[in-house]
Amino acid sequence: MSVASSVLVPYASYLRVYEPLAAFPEPERSHWARYARRPHTPGAQEELRRSLADLLPTPPVPVPVHESGEAFVAHLDGTVVICPWRTRLRGWLALEELVAEGYPGPVLDAMLPPVVRAQVAADHERWLARNPDARPWIRTAVWQVPVRWFALFGDEDRQYEPGVPKEGPERRAPGRDGRRCCGTGRRWPRRGAGSRRPCGRCGSRSTTVP
Repeated sequence: MSVASSVLVPYASYLRVYEPLAAFPEPERSHWARYARRPHTPGAQEELRRSLADLLPTPPVPVPVHESGEAFVAHLDGTVVICPWRTRLRGWLALEELVAEGYPGPVLDAMLPPVVRAQVAADHERWLARNPDARPWIRTAVWQVPVRWFALFGDEDRQYEPGVPKEGPERRAPGRDGRRCCGTGRRWPRRGAGSRRPCGRCGSRSTTVP
């Protein structure tokens, strides 16, 4: 069900990987091909609102019972590219991160009762045994944009149109360019403090610090 609202949820940022239909095996490829032909597909705000709505019941539902069949759809040079939501997988990973952050026991129990966490963890283990190579297409951060994400982009990748209703400024880069910038970013710390080396694609420079 679509959640209609004009209120923007402002505190989430996303790193998304879009892939062409050919990158997906059947029958998933056919599903996304049909999905991309829909007249309307949900945006990031709608996806976030659905996730928040699952936390309202008592007890909360931190991880959906079934995997989402939704995705973000874009068109790149006439090619349809897909970024699956994978809400269930991301829910499991988010819960692992929440537990690892070291919240006091009473606080964590108030947010998610132990019996809920135990059931979710058991479901994840069984699912992971059947899907050992699973990975998310989306990374989410709240209240910030992680600095390491910027290693994937150059200044020319920034996109923003004032006055156009959007969810915020974007940076887009082809996968091969993002990987090249990422490789450059990973090499900077190895060259020592104070080194300045340009990225081979965008020419941007970074100074490493101790």
